[in-house]
Parts: sequence; structure tokens; C-alpha cells
Amino acid sequence: MLLNYGDTSKDHGQPITSDTVYEIGSITKVFTGILLAQAVSFGIINLNNPVQKYLPDGVHLAAYKASQFEWLICNTPFRFFRANFASDNPSDLYQWLNNFQPNRAPGAEYVYSNLGYMVLGDILSRLSQTDFGSVEFASVSQPLGLMDTREVITSDEQNRMAQGYTYDGSAVSYFPNSGNMSGAGYLRSTLNDMTRFLLDNMQTDSTPLASSLQLAQTIQAEGRNPGTGNRSRLGN
Repeated sequence: MLLNYGDTSKDHGQPITSDTVYEIGSITKVFTGILLAQAVSFGIINLNNPVQKYLPDGVHLAAYKASQFEWLICNTPFRFFRANFASDNPSDLYQWLNNFQPNRAPGAEYVYSNLGYMVLGDILSRLSQTDFGSVEFASVSQPLGLMDTREVITSDEQNRMAQGYTYDGSAVSYFPNSGNMSGAGYLRSTLNDMTRFLLDNMQTDSTPLASSLQLAQTIQAEGRNPGTGNRSRLGN
């Protein structure tokens, strides 16, 4: 049984149900990690390759010893960089990468990085020759039956969308339908879909994406204090 409470907005909102659509923010990264696992399984990406191999011509990422794919991009305790970067324009991201100079070695410090997943989302989109939302839905959401989990929602889903608010109660704007943050935080979903997704990840063999889910959950590296939860997976 799934329990719901409240309305979709403070003014004239509909009652919340398990089909109410929410912006799921950084849970998007788990889906992006599964896309990466698929690319690895299909031989499209090798985690031991430098990230530079997958960047567009004219975009150069500063090398720092072993700037392998997994150290730079994966959601790990070995994040390469963190930055205050708010632009949704890919050309701005490429310019930032061209000017990027690392200030610490991979593995030196745990840093949460939205920007790493911006780069990953861009790479996966270009390798698929489509936008992130399209490749994610076709490759992950649709095969798993998560029909309300997508970046660009339908008109029906828009009518079921919950309104978000700031700490002072002011309504906030919805995320854009695309941009640099697509792979880091622009997906929408419902409680029904998220519950199904949770079960899929607990019972991977019962899904059509078993190998990709299992790879995405596989520990890639231990942090400085093994056993404390400081571990690296492709999407977590």
C-alpha cells in the first residue's frame, strides 16, 4: 500500500495520489548511472579510458595523472572537481572544461559533483546521437515500465504535476526540459514509478535490464575508510 497526503499545490491543488508527478532532482543520477552501465556493457564506453576520448573536438580536459572515466565522472568518493556552474548551455560547459585546472588529485577528497554528471549526460547523449531525455526514456524508463518517468513530460503528466516551494513558501519554477543539468537532475516521476524502480533494483533478474542494473550497483572502489559506506558505484 502506498500512502499519500496533501494537495499538489497550496492554491486550488488536486489531492496527491501515487500518480502525482514530481521533479526527482538528483535521483536522476541513478538513471544516468544505468545509462553509463549500458554503454559499458555494449562496449561503447570503457571506464579505464580517459574522459578526453569522449569529448567533442576542440574540448580539452586537463589531464591529472590517471583521469580515467570512473574517477572523473562516476558518483564516487574520488570526484575530480566541484564547481559553481549554473549554465544550461553546452557551449558554456565546454568552455569551462577547456579552462578547468584541478586543484586536488582524484581520491584526495570526497566532493559531491553535479558538474560531473553534466559531463556524463552530455557524453551519453552525443554517443546516442539524440538528447538525454530521449535516450534515457527509450533505454531505461520504458523498458522498466516507468512510463511517467521522463524529462519532457506529456500534457497529462503536466496536469498531475506537484508544485514545489521554497523555504519561505514561495512557489518555484519547474526545471527546464533540457540543458546541461539533464543527466544530473531534470527527470520527473511518480511514487508508483519510483516504487517499481526500487523493486526492480532489489530484484534485478526479473527485469529486462538485469545486467545493466547489476553493473550499476557493483562497487567500483572503496573510499579511504572501507566499510563506512564511502563506496563508489556507477550511479550512487
